[in-house]
Amino acid sequence: MLQRGQNIKLNDIVKKNDFEIEISTNMLGGVSDVACFGVDTNNQLSDDRYFIFYNQPQSPENALNMSINGNNTIFHIDLNRLPKNINKLVLQ
Repeated sequence: MLQRGQNIKLNDIVKKNDFEIEISTNMLGGVSDVACFGVDTNNQLSDDRYFIFYNQPQSPENALNMSINGNNTIFHIDLNRLPKNINKLVLQ
């Protein structure tokens, strides 16, 4: 289980290039908003199509997909489809 602000390398926890990350939130009387950012080597979102959130739930080549199930946000990630200019994924 990750804590807020914690950084990990995907290679340390994932052995496949196609996997899911599920984020559970327990808000008391509120709504959570979770997003995934695909950033380049400068840690910049150089292409808005790789800002994945409720209003844009997938990237153009379907490498990043988001779905919501109750208080859970699920990101399906296929690293094989991700463009080479995406260096890192940031979940927020």
